[in-house]
This record gives sequence, structure tokens and C-alpha cells, in this order.
Amino acid sequence: TFGSDTAAANTLHDYEEGDWTPTMNSSGTWDITDAHYVKIGSLVQCWAVCTNIEESGTQTADLIISGLPYTVEFQTVGGNLMMYGVGTNANNLNVWVKTDETLRIYETINGSAWDALEWEDITDDDKIYFEFCYRTTQ
Repeated sequence: TFGSDTAAANTLHDYEEGDWTPTMNSSGTWDITDAHYVKIGSLVQCWAVCTNIEESGTQTADLIISGLPYTVEFQTVGGNLMMYGVGTNANNLNVWVKTDETLRIYETINGSAWDALEWEDITDDDKIYFEFCYRTTQ
């Protein structure tokens, strides 16, 4: 409980901080730094910096990131991100947290419909900085 409050409804029942390891769906390489999370109750807040992203071969799939620290309760727009060097004219970048414990990065290009970031949008040494939150069942 907080301060002198004794109400059961105001009891913090779970708090944890730690690191998580983002992984990508296709062969390639990247450097991960600052991949941390904080879990307060059923809310999970995550951060990560992915630099020196390099595609291996020719990929045609969406860029999919996995390795979330907790089970996802429901799909949600989890947060914003910044990309450097990614070869698109993207606007409105968002992280979509999916119930299969993966992330997709969605963008709009010149006011078009939402579109998932694909490997073909990545060029060597690109960078993605993101922060997102989601609700867990754990």
C-alpha cells in the first residue's frame, strides 16, 4: 500500500524491473541496447534500441519482433517509435503489440492506409528506437 492507505484496492500486488531480448523473424543482424521493462501489476512498459540493422539475403516479409517478457492479454497499439535510415517516407509510426507475443511496426506513407514495415524497407545500418506498453495476463 502507499503511505498510510490500507485499502486492499490500493495495494500494489506486483512490481518487477528487468531486461528483455528482442529477436527478429528473419535472418539478419542488429545490435540491441537498452532493452528493459518495468511491470506494475498487469501493465508492462518496454524500451529498446536496435541499431546496425542489416538484412541477410532478400526478405519479403514484414519485420516482426518477438521476445516480449510477458504474455500479451489483447492486441493493442503499444506506443511510438523513431527510425533512422529506414528507407520509407513513413508517417504516424506505431508499434502494434499482438497476442502471439510479437510486435509489428505500422506506418502511413503520404496519407495512405496503415502498412506494416517490411524487410525491404530496411537498409544496412538502420536504427529503430521504440517504447511501448501492453497488458499481460501474468
